[in-house]
Amino acid sequence: MKKVLNLSFVFLFVLGFVSCTDDDNDTLTGSGTTGGLLSVETSAVAYIQGAPAADVYTADLSVFQGRDMVESVDVYKQFFHTDAMTGVVSSSESAMLTSFSFPVVDQHESYQVGFTYADLIAGLSLNGTALSSDDSTLSIGDYWILTYVANLTDGTTAHTNAKTTKVTVSCGSFLAGNYVINYTSGPQPIVITALGGGSYYVDYFPTFSSVYWWEFSDVCGDLTITDWQYQSGNAISGTSSPMPHGVVNSDGSITFTGVNVAGVSWYVDRSWTIYPN
Repeated sequence: MKKVLNLSFVFLFVLGFVSCTDDDNDTLTGSGTTGGLLSVETSAVAYIQGAPAADVYTADLSVFQGRDMVESVDVYKQFFHTDAMTGVVSSSESAMLTSFSFPVVDQHESYQVGFTYADLIAGLSLNGTALSSDDSTLSIGDYWILTYVANLTDGTTAHTNAKTTKVTVSCGSFLAGNYVINYTSGPQPIVITALGGGSYYVDYFPTFSSVYWWEFSDVCGDLTITDWQYQSGNAISGTSSPMPHGVVNSDGSITFTGVNVAGVSWYVDRSWTIYPN
């Protein structure tokens, strides 16, 4: 009987010990032991090359406050570039992007980190050269990694969150606007309207003194005509490979090539250029 009582005591002691330690489970990250749970809601951001310098990009965070609350967060940035020829990845130093305080009032708090291109490049260099204020020097696919370090109300710091935000340099498309074509009767107006996602609608082209329209897509400056209609439903189709396409010239003009009008045999593989107005 004495042995049974001793074993029962040991069991109760262990059970009590586990119960006490299990109460302390409001971890900050996978390796933390105290504090609120900092959640990075935005894992990826597309930085649009050629966008206005004042454009602000954002990443969302939230925190579920524990016993020891998240008082502030430091956000760090680091830039990465992949050499197109060798595939070798080089990186900048790490530097602080911003720091902000979390209100410690409600159990659940949210915050949105905002940053511009100037914020992303400030204080960073690659291979000894500061990142340029001209974003055209970047390569499509270059990226920044943002990391988040939480500071708690109990005075502890350096709780680095496991989740990050990747800001990737992506192609921009800004072709909407007013254009003209130098036709035989003089400059004729053309309007390009953005449909979103790099797709555009063109509502007038006066080669045949008639109104018609076409649509095209822009993928990193490679333009492809995706739909076209002339007068009474005469479709436009391509006679060249790839599909009827266009390019953006250095002066901002656009040259389209490789089309024919169904039923108009003499209009084959023409090209034309429209100019910003």
